[in-house]
Amino acid sequence: MYNSNEYESEAEFEAFLNSSKCMSVVNILTMHKIKLWEAPDFASDQNQEQLNDLLMKLSDESGLMEADLKQILIQLQRHSVKKLEENKKFQKDGSCVFRVKVIGSLNQNKIDKSVQVNISMTGTELKNFLIQNFQLDCDNLKIICNGKVIKDNHPLFTQDIKNHSTLMALCVYEKSIQNLKENRQDAKMIMDIKEAINLLASESIEKDQLMSKRIKLQNQNGFTLKLSENDQSCLTMAMILHEKSKFLIKKKIISKP
Repeated sequence: MYNSNEYESEAEFEAFLNSSKCMSVVNILTMHKIKLWEAPDFASDQNQEQLNDLLMKLSDESGLMEADLKQILIQLQRHSVKKLEENKKFQKDGSCVFRVKVIGSLNQNKIDKSVQVNISMTGTELKNFLIQNFQLDCDNLKIICNGKVIKDNHPLFTQDIKNHSTLMALCVYEKSIQNLKENRQDAKMIMDIKEAINLLASESIEKDQLMSKRIKLQNQNGFTLKLSENDQSCLTMAMILHEKSKFLIKKKIISKP
């Protein structure tokens, strides 16, 4: 049996509307030109006699039990009346209802909800509203409606967006991706430093190992210094650690002592 209070999300209610039972009832109502928004309130006890007459008529044609049919009619009536009221409000002051599906959020579960905004909003204002309303942690949003990306600096009413449109909001993590790339580069650099330290600190260091790492020490005039292997190892390690430490301090990966 359909429960009038069981639909907590847009997706669940959409599944109800697309169910074979609901579609069958809608087809019969259309065939008999029955407008639910003009019919008496089926949920009210005052209109039970009219509702029972309609249930008997529709039950024979739909093959549904009257209890199931009643719940379907109540849900459909509430939906149609709600949309009618929203359309009137849209005509009056531009308030529109959008169904928003958010994709790619890292801090939220799947979002599929309706929001009410004004059609005079710009694309940027809509983005900011959705980020705040859904508490998204993304840097930006790409909003798509009818296969087109909504432009930032244009009002919504100039972009062929209608009341009750469905919007696809894609989360964009520009700063996070850049930070991830930098962190990977930093991690690689740290591994290179460790490798250099291990190589230079090794007691069994070989000349060909130094050559393979292309380590060459020169004075301020560009002349290669003639040092013993041990002195060259110690001085090279000190210089590498000094330069890399300055870089890491600048990047705030490590702190000054």
